[in-house]
Amino acid sequence: MHSKWVRGACAALVAAAALAAAPASAGIAHSTLAGGTEGIYVTGEIQLGDDAAFRRITDTFPDAVVFLDSPGGTVIPALEIGRLARERGYRTVVLAGGTCASSCALIWLAGSTRYLEPGGRVGFHASSAEQDGRLVESGLSNAFVGYYLSKLELSERAVVFTTMASPYELTWLTAENSEGAGIGFESALQSVPAPDPAYFSPSGSLQKASGTVAGDVGKTPVIQTVAAPAGREPEAG
Repeated sequence: MHSKWVRGACAALVAAAALAAAPASAGIAHSTLAGGTEGIYVTGEIQLGDDAAFRRITDTFPDAVVFLDSPGGTVIPALEIGRLARERGYRTVVLAGGTCASSCALIWLAGSTRYLEPGGRVGFHASSAEQDGRLVESGLSNAFVGYYLSKLELSERAVVFTTMASPYELTWLTAENSEGAGIGFESALQSVPAPDPAYFSPSGSLQKASGTVAGDVGKTPVIQTVAAPAGREPEAG
């Protein structure tokens, strides 16, 4: 029953989203790290079908660290990836120079331990749908997000923090505001195996394994979160 807490409730929503034209999916890749732990890399824009790719990896590897570098994307597969990560007890990591925003940040929240290295960024905003060429908050999508966050046993403060920014803004989580947000994380990565250099750029962020970048807002599926335009970052709080 628990294994269907997102998939069963969201079946109709996924079907609707599938009717829209979708750009190339996120890169979902994996490699074995030091000590035998598996590294799973989620990079690029998250799209329908990425959860299935992630599930195939989780079916094989009971212990993994999930490295995230993504501007976000479609909500439903992100929630399912997060559910699987929490179910398996995976750790989630954003490295220095990396950005995990929008629906990617929802995956990051699911880590059994969350890591945010100094110089990395995790940003949140309300889920949205496109309406008349504009992004507007989606009550239905945000309801699914709220249910997901409750299953992660996050506080009401955390739910408010992760959804209070508009679709065109991001609230960035920092060491300074994490206590008030009710979202804890570790910044020291001593216990985390280093990622495979094949997925690591000189700047410190993960390479996009698929070689793609986020598509234009007007081309992405309905019920989505997207990266906020540059220069629209709100005050965190």
